[in-house]
Amino acid sequence: MRSLCRDNGGPFDGYDVVFIARKNVNEASYRKMSNDLGEALKKAGIIFG
Repeated sequence: MRSLCRDNGGPFDGYDVVFIARKNVNEASYRKMSNDLGEALKKAGIIFG
């Protein structure tokens, strides 16, 4: 989770971002989780791009 955060630009100045790993997190690829996290951060307005 820390690597996913760093790879997507974290820590995020001015934001407290909480990551919750669900059961199926072990089944997802790192690339898929990173892409999904990036999209969620964009949707939340935390990162742009």
